[in-house]
Amino acid sequence: MTIDGLLTFLTLLVAVYALTSRAQRLNLLLKIRIWHWLISLLLLAIVHILEFPMIFAISPALQSIIIKIKNPKEVAYLVLLTGVVFIGFSIHLSPLPRNRAQRLNQLIATLTTNGETAEVLALLQTHFNRLVRIYRGDFFAPRLRTWLVSGNRFSRGPDLEHLAEKLRRRGRSESLRPLKHNIADRMRKKIGNSSRYLGNLLPSNEMEKNAVSTMLRSNLLHPQILQAIIKSQPYFGLRVLSEDTQVRFEFCDEFLRALLIDTSSILYLEIKNNQNNAQRNRYTLPENNQLLHYLFFNAVNAETLGVWKPIGEEVIADLNRRHRNMTDAYNDSLMDYSERGQWKCPIFVGIRFFDIMISEAIAQNICWHMWLYYFPYFVDGICRNYLPEKQRVDLDSEFPTVYSFLLYEIISTIRTWISTIRELPLDQSNIVLESEALIHENGNIIKSSILVLGMCLKKILITNNIPTQLKSYLASIGLDLFFELAIIPDLARYASTLRASLLFGGSEHRDAENINYTGHLIRAVICNDNIPHNNKDVTALLNDLFHQFVKHEELKNIARYVELIELNGNTVKVSKCEGMRIYTISI
Repeated sequence: MTIDGLLTFLTLLVAVYALTSRAQRLNLLLKIRIWHWLISLLLLAIVHILEFPMIFAISPALQSIIIKIKNPKEVAYLVLLTGVVFIGFSIHLSPLPRNRAQRLNQLIATLTTNGETAEVLALLQTHFNRLVRIYRGDFFAPRLRTWLVSGNRFSRGPDLEHLAEKLRRRGRSESLRPLKHNIADRMRKKIGNSSRYLGNLLPSNEMEKNAVSTMLRSNLLHPQILQAIIKSQPYFGLRVLSEDTQVRFEFCDEFLRALLIDTSSILYLEIKNNQNNAQRNRYTLPENNQLLHYLFFNAVNAETLGVWKPIGEEVIADLNRRHRNMTDAYNDSLMDYSERGQWKCPIFVGIRFFDIMISEAIAQNICWHMWLYYFPYFVDGICRNYLPEKQRVDLDSEFPTVYSFLLYEIISTIRTWISTIRELPLDQSNIVLESEALIHENGNIIKSSILVLGMCLKKILITNNIPTQLKSYLASIGLDLFFELAIIPDLARYASTLRASLLFGGSEHRDAENINYTGHLIRAVICNDNIPHNNKDVTALLNDLFHQFVKHEELKNIARYVELIELNGNTVKVSKCEGMRIYTISI
């Protein structure tokens, strides 16, 4: 190899370097170590010695060795090529040095400031696993330090079970004497103290852990980087969620909230592509729907991350934004919303997200309500925003507006959760009913759903802007479910709890709106198709409702809600309208 050949070779390396992406070049500079530079200098020295032994060879013996080589130029080329390939592969395969995390953080900060989020994301994806390993201290020295400092294996102290047994056997008047340590206990204690001393001499991982934690938090939660993840590499977010790091919980909140805000995100796509039903009112969760599969195939992931909060809060925020606007498209007629528009609606997608989550939590025996109590807040927001223009919508249609359809989705979804009780073993931990009273049992998802159903119906029935026909229809969903459960002996206690929730609006708390709610519920019972149901159950429910009504109102005022056919003392005959079935109630 001549000087010209060497310069050509170096020029080729520079050209290859220039052709690589900016992210690859930055990654190369991060991973290159001092020994790579030393090997490079050594290679150049060897090439020059082989090319010019009379000039660069520092000893006669070295000159004589080189002179004996038949083709030193070819050898120089092979040495250079082998060395370059070795250095290239070693840099490519070597992980990020543990002391370079801070440098990586500074580099990412600079790139973010310059708006180069693509390069930032490439660097984060490349080094994320390594950063997590540094965060955990998953190296020999930190692991050995932890093992030695813990020291419990050497100085365990007295056996607790043995000590408890001794306390049980001790007489009332017998004093408790100090435990005597035998030679083995004293030896274990000394060894334990020595191991802790030796462990403290080893380097700690705390500084590196704190540096990585700060870096991940500042970068993954940065708005620009978060948007880059959502837009271009959303499934990288799953890698972040799956690793047990401090930042995963904050990242989960921001990540899921941003996914719900962006109607073109993978959340909307996966919800739309996840409509197939499995057994027990569950959805199938195919692996190609990676986000939903990760969160709900093992519902413990959803419970651990608290995924209900970002979704629930963003649905409420969306309703609040619509309330502040002068116009709200969801007060317009339904049109093609139920076929197309719903898959771009954050409220509907939020409801479906909760549906999948709660259905899986019930089936997988998760003993937590998964904060399905967000649903009453959804209903509050919808009822507050429910202001359709009579000239633009048909108030007599089944669902006059988009909001009408969303209320139906909420009530029917809750009904589905409750009805799952018919298909589950009654000894399953998360459906064991402790009390029929309207008190919270946070570990019982079915009872929590029953309470929420009553709360939602109460808010709907007392909202003046919602058409009476729609109120009765939505209430009939809960009423039909009660009448169906009431005839199943094994579910009698659950039917009783549902009955109480319907009677009192999901809570034993009384307020000024209770009488209005009771009147509308009486109308809903009378308007309902009760032919398939047990007449005794229907009549008993009406009797209780009328007793509730007369505690606060005169009986004649029931005419505000139903057709009053006859009022004779404490006996009243009412109907939906003239010519329809008449119910006779004695108070």
